[in-house]
Amino acid sequence: KDCPTRFVSLLGGFTKKFAANPHDVIHRLAERTGAPAHVIPAPFVANTVEDKSVLLSQRGLKEVMDLARDTEVKIVGIGAVTSDSSLVATGLVEREEFLEVEKAGCVGEVLGHFFSDSGELVNTPVSERTMGLSMADLAQSKIVAIAGGKSKYRAIEAVLKGRLLSGLITDEQTARLLVGQGGDPAMS
Repeated sequence: KDCPTRFVSLLGGFTKKFAANPHDVIHRLAERTGAPAHVIPAPFVANTVEDKSVLLSQRGLKEVMDLARDTEVKIVGIGAVTSDSSLVATGLVEREEFLEVEKAGCVGEVLGHFFSDSGELVNTPVSERTMGLSMADLAQSKIVAIAGGKSKYRAIEAVLKGRLLSGLITDEQTARLLVGQGGDPAMS
């Protein structure tokens, strides 16, 4: 019997630090629900655009990418483009490359796609090599983000301005700030 629910990774996630493997979340969800899990067997960022193209043409990776594209609802995180970003801390992106993203005016990130303060999508060398769904793929689905807290406020606001999301799951303090009803002044 085919299970109607499945968990599919939306981007590559091999890291240099085993303890920081993003695929662990999908495996835990699958274990707890009995649903199948599929991960993109690739790094978060390919070395070159050409490497990305070669990897995406591989049968196993292409099949998982097709599954990811076909999901009705995509649950994503929002990353802050800061010096202590989890993308850098986990080794998914090199610090020097991430500094270039920051210099380009990016403040927020979803699935390797970067946003400016005004919500504009900013194409970067990192986003060109990210092993994940394209913005065109994402535009075809309902996307719900989970993010909150002082360190992510600016990134969340930028992504919301970009009108990518169908929904946001956040904490009360961040929600109040986002709708202009106050909150902790230290967050603004």
